[in-house]
Amino acid sequence: MQYFNFNAARHAKKSKIKFPFSFHALIATWFYTGRSPVAPGTVGSLATYPLYLIVINSVSDTFSAEKIFMLLTVILTLLGTWAVAKLQKQIKIHDHQCIVIDEVVGMLLCFALVMGSATKIAFWLDYKLNWTIPSKQMSFFIVFIVFRYFDVRKPFFIKTLDRHIKKPIGVLADDLLAALFASAAIYIVASIVKVAI
Repeated sequence: MQYFNFNAARHAKKSKIKFPFSFHALIATWFYTGRSPVAPGTVGSLATYPLYLIVINSVSDTFSAEKIFMLLTVILTLLGTWAVAKLQKQIKIHDHQCIVIDEVVGMLLCFALVMGSATKIAFWLDYKLNWTIPSKQMSFFIVFIVFRYFDVRKPFFIKTLDRHIKKPIGVLADDLLAALFASAAIYIVASIVKVAI
């Protein structure tokens, strides 16, 4: 019976790699933000901010923004799965830390599902704490913080999914699942604060 060597996998995930400039590497590392020497997953998640701003500043309502975010989630999940497969063959590592397209699609899925709820929480925080942070920016960081918690901690069966699905889609699947849990948490909190206002 073969046992999965978690120490070896962790070492491989953080090993230094070199690969030439290519479109699939650009997507898998989300414009090379995944090459950050410090917290590449966090940097990759934050790197969705320009795309987030483009979407919310180009539409007039939250519902339209959520639809665009869902479309982007589908497109980048498909494109990301292809890019990850190409990069995996190139670097011979299943889920190297430079691959952050999974964080990007996770963030986008949260925006698609609970952008409105995150905005309600942002307004509530402003109401209670009298913050001067614009609601659009606060909504982004609410999603960012909650998603990163579930992505890093990997509660419930997210960790099992991360360890056992070794195909390219597995790299993205655990982050999409983390996004579902994060979205549920944001929705629940938004429902509570709506009652509290």
